Amino acid sequence: MAVDPEPYLQIAKGRPPSSPTAQTDEVAKPKGKATGSGFAVTGAQVVTNAHVVEGCKKIDVADRGSARVKALDAKNDLALLEVDAVMAPAATLSQTRLRQGDAVTVVGFPLRGLLAAGPQVTAGNATALAGLANNTAIIQISAPVQPGNSGGPVLDSSGNVIGVVTSKLNVLKTAAVTGDIAQNVNFAVAPSTLRGFLEANDVRYNAAPSTKSLGTADVADIGKRFTVLVECKTE
Repeated sequence: MAVDPEPYLQIAKGRPPSSPTAQTDEVAKPKGKATGSGFAVTGAQVVTNAHVVEGCKKIDVADRGSARVKALDAKNDLALLEVDAVMAPAATLSQTRLRQGDAVTVVGFPLRGLLAAGPQVTAGNATALAGLANNTAIIQISAPVQPGNSGGPVLDSSGNVIGVVTSKLNVLKTAAVTGDIAQNVNFAVAPSTLRGFLEANDVRYNAAPSTKSLGTADVADIGKRFTVLVECKTE
């Protein structure tokens, strides 16, 4: 029987807490502002999630100034932003086929205002080459993600981008059905989906084979250079 994946997905768009407490799972949500992550694909263009910029009256890329939506793909949850300030360096997309079990590293800005102000790094593996209901536009990863990670890059062991963080399994709804707490079930836009989006919008992105096998810290150093905080103002 086909399963409707929508009730089991939870987006990872963050809103900074006004008075965080360790006892609550729900972070306080001030009106008017939310944050996500993104990464530079050219000197003046940033990739993030469509849901990160949904309903925004003003979009800022931290330390780069105002941004405008150049292209939006709501179905695949991707957005392309243009910024005024030139960014360097830009990400490199992998030309090597992703394999199930490959190491992945996520860089982003989760739980802005609660955790450290700079980019956060988590590591895991490519758990599956499809998402819920065998959706091949999505990959499943075990690297932990939190609200605010949305739109951030997923990197392979060469520091090349192989995906874009988009959502996580809603463990509370899943537990109500299965009776168990799922662990580290997170999702990212697949490499082919990302490349198709960029090519459809005439983005001349960098690409290279993934031939290196770097440690997580070295991959993180690469990713932090082009990962950015995306701020959405809704009022």
